[in-house]
Amino acid sequence: MPESIGGRNAAGLSESTGNISKAPEPRPGGAPANGGSEKDSGQVKALEQEVMDLKIVNRGKDYFIEQLRNEREGLLEKLITSSYKVGELETRLLQLGAPGISTGKPEHASMSDSEEHPSPLA
Repeated sequence: MPESIGGRNAAGLSESTGNISKAPEPRPGGAPANGGSEKDSGQVKALEQEVMDLKIVNRGKDYFIEQLRNEREGLLEKLITSSYKVGELETRLLQLGAPGISTGKPEHASMSDSEEHPSPLA
């Protein structure tokens, strides 16, 4: 069993609670946690400003993306409406028998069906 020093064993665990003792963590850049300098506070302010700028940029991008989505939805609705209208007009045009639209048979044939396809017995 590891040796106990001051109520804690060699692994840093408290014998009574089983918690790990935590030493103060060094701050980035090697500065002590309790002795902040003007340089550190300047860096903190610069980083806070950068975070604020990034938040503003993200909000701007989100707003722009939302505008693009709304515009896309509007254009898609117009496209669908136009597509329906084109289909409607094509149907009406075919019903009117407009020349130039082929339906499989010529509209005004000069020959009757029997003249177009003579019977093999004739």
